[in-house]
Amino acid sequence: MYYSDPDIRFVTYSFTGHEHLDDFDLINMNGRMYDPLLAMFLSPDNFVQSPGNTQNLNRYAYCLNNPLIYTDPDGESLVLLAAIIGGWMGMGQAIINSDKQGWGLVGDMAKGLFVGAATGAAGAWAGGAAVGALFSQPVSTFGGFVAQGAVGGFTGGGTSGFVNGIGNACISGSSLNQVISTGFNGLITGSIAGGISGALFGMLQYAYEKGHFMAIARNNELTSNPNTKLTPSSETLNEFSDKYYPDYKFRDKSNLIYKKGYVESINSEWGAYTDPKMVNGRYNVYFAESSFSSPFNLYLNMGHEYIHVAQLLTINNYISQYSEYSAYRWNNRVSHNSFYNSKALEYFDPNSSFNNSIIYNKIVKPIYMNVAQYGIYDVIPRGLS
Repeated sequence: MYYSDPDIRFVTYSFTGHEHLDDFDLINMNGRMYDPLLAMFLSPDNFVQSPGNTQNLNRYAYCLNNPLIYTDPDGESLVLLAAIIGGWMGMGQAIINSDKQGWGLVGDMAKGLFVGAATGAAGAWAGGAAVGALFSQPVSTFGGFVAQGAVGGFTGGGTSGFVNGIGNACISGSSLNQVISTGFNGLITGSIAGGISGALFGMLQYAYEKGHFMAIARNNELTSNPNTKLTPSSETLNEFSDKYYPDYKFRDKSNLIYKKGYVESINSEWGAYTDPKMVNGRYNVYFAESSFSSPFNLYLNMGHEYIHVAQLLTINNYISQYSEYSAYRWNNRVSHNSFYNSKALEYFDPNSSFNNSIIYNKIVKPIYMNVAQYGIYDVIPRGLS
């Protein structure tokens, strides 16, 4: 399970037994690194284990995009799964076709199980190997998905047909010529059927991936529109907050202000500043002109300051260093920019005895790091532009 705020988790290994790298907001799955926010690996799988399955053609996905049913502890291929499925199918076919009873039927079932398992394993291995060898880089175009599916289906289907034909012919006691002929007939029909079905699967996979990545693009719309500059004004700040921080619980305690040159006069590097002294029951939050350079930048700076306001209001014996650490860690989780992580460490000494104590980890840390309780989440809202 991936927690929305990894800093309040006290274990290194979590769901499926993989290592969580909190400083990078990634999960180390041994063979590859996984980004839980994008729900994708950072690099493609080198081997397409089951080209007949459209989900497996997405080489950035984990466990056929279904981790609630499947886990993959070592990253090995699905050949074994294909063998199991093939074995069950072969045994079922043997039950339907056999005219025997008792031990004779059991014998036919065992033969069907063996041939089916060999057929499934051989097809999965051959199809995956072909796709992995011919498509060293993940495809992204319609033609690429169709070609990849067709290659995997053609190779896997042909291999499965060949093995199945030979296996069944041998079990039935056919002559050598008949065994070879049956095997090649299976090769031809399996290749044709597999190639066609693989191409169709490729079309479906392209449609799925196109929609999937468009959704990601919408969710990350802030970063894809870096040149959209906002008008510096207090009105802009209030409208922005109402639209993109609708769940923030202390909006009525935050007075958002744009005062030209004010923040820069305090510190030229700051994008915003929260005055820790309450005025008329509210905290004044000032924004520098640089905060309006893009919606993404304003979103990060506003969330950062909103964390300070919430903690000034809710934490007794408020400690500004811990609040800054919490806010910069939130910036890092949202932006995936290591700059914010380095800024966070300016306010937090990981070698301090207190920061490694039970009191800090069990009491202080959860209080400061759980920013979701304020209505500030580790995501970028859709539709932000």
